[in-house]
Amino acid sequence: MIRRSIFLVPLLLATLAACPGARRADAGPPDAGPRALPPGVITVTPVGREPIPVKVELCLNDADRARGMMFRESLEGGHGMLFIFEQPKIQRFWMKNTLIPLDMIFIDSEGKVVGVVHEAEPLTTTSRYVDRPSRWVLEVPGGWARANGIDAGATVRTRTLPEGVSVTD
Repeated sequence: MIRRSIFLVPLLLATLAACPGARRADAGPPDAGPRALPPGVITVTPVGREPIPVKVELCLNDADRARGMMFRESLEGGHGMLFIFEQPKIQRFWMKNTLIPLDMIFIDSEGKVVGVVHEAEPLTTTSRYVDRPSRWVLEVPGGWARANGIDAGATVRTRTLPEGVSVTD
């Protein structure tokens, strides 16, 4: 039995390594260098206030969405990461390997903020989500949304994004 287990463990590890996106939750960064995610600028407009520009990195595919803000040591105000999904649904995020607190702003297909998770605690596997479908999720530094009056009802619009990418269809 022990001998069989010794041979099965490498086989299991090789199988997991071959699965796209599979890696141990406590593993280090999957790539050595910085990622070159497409940049863009969006505006977030709190209810009854002026639009606020946000420089964003775009997560357009499963690999970038899976990594997100993991292993980053800082994120300055006015910057964020915009996760773009093909279809609206309840989007769930966790903070495993994310080193800094983040606000998660959930946005529906019309560009309306449907909810915010404020200051999500880093380095946890607790699922973070809101109970309304969203097609985009904007991650910004923890405390930024509250400091700027951003909550459900705010709107998000495209300023500059790569061709074919839009926050409102």
